[in-house]
Amino acid sequence: MTDIHIEESILKSIEKIAIKENKTKDEFIEETLKKAVEEKSDKPRIFFDLSGKFSAGEPFSAVEDLKKMRNGEL
Repeated sequence: MTDIHIEESILKSIEKIAIKENKTKDEFIEETLKKAVEEKSDKPRIFFDLSGKFSAGEPFSAVEDLKKMRNGEL
């Protein structure tokens, strides 16, 4: 855990927004910081935009499926 100092007016705004979004202050701050870090990250943006948005109907092995694709089996 790390202590940070936030200007009082900003903290009040954070509290209001968190209440509107039915979140705690900590949840709101962590989510907001996470988004900001992801935007500044060297990783391709598409990864963050797509992560968690799709799911497979059944378990699969990406490695095995890639091997099958290379062998023309898929």
